[in-house]
Amino acid sequence: MSELEKSNERREQIIAKLVADALAQVSQKYGPEGQNPKAYHNLDHTLSVMKATADLCDFVICEGRMKPFYKDLLMVAAAHHDIEQDMGPENEAASAEIAAEKMKEVGIFTEIDIRTVERVILATKIEVTEEGVTQSASDNLLTQILADADLSNVGRDTDTYMHNLYNLYVELNPGKDLEDREYYDYLGKQRQFNSNHKFYTPEANVLFPGKEENIKFLWLVLLQAD
Repeated sequence: MSELEKSNERREQIIAKLVADALAQVSQKYGPEGQNPKAYHNLDHTLSVMKATADLCDFVICEGRMKPFYKDLLMVAAAHHDIEQDMGPENEAASAEIAAEKMKEVGIFTEIDIRTVERVILATKIEVTEEGVTQSASDNLLTQILADADLSNVGRDTDTYMHNLYNLYVELNPGKDLEDREYYDYLGKQRQFNSNHKFYTPEANVLFPGKEENIKFLWLVLLQAD
């Protein structure tokens, strides 16, 4: 094995451990037996976003729109993007800061790499305005990929979509009953959220094509509830 191959292998091992440590921390904090269990923002969500990120990266790389090198940075960002979920509006900034510190500790990333991961995590911050759903992603492809991966649920199959919506409701409304009027109000807001949301990348529309079907399904659920 050449020195370059050894160096690349060592880098891959360090990144794999960095990601594994982040996943372990998410599980420890927000898993069923964790410090503050969460129904939605838990290990399952982080793994789902990582899978969506990997799929988007592979698609974009195959199309020649991104160099393979950046996939590693995006996977690090995806693993850390929700590592802090107890600070409300500051969750993304705190998660980005944690990721930056961990990247500095392992000693293989440049300052540009670290700033890139911070920027990508910050791109997942959501705002809902009269103009629609916006995230902090810019025209930078890396920020767009993680932003799309984080909200990929809007375009997943309806069973998965509704399962995740319910878990988010449980997390936001602990102790509430599924049949409460508030739940249907929540579904109505989610339908509006979907209607206002647009993926940044064309690849996300291909990989997660179920948005219109999910909007129709929610309409039927709400129609039956009236």
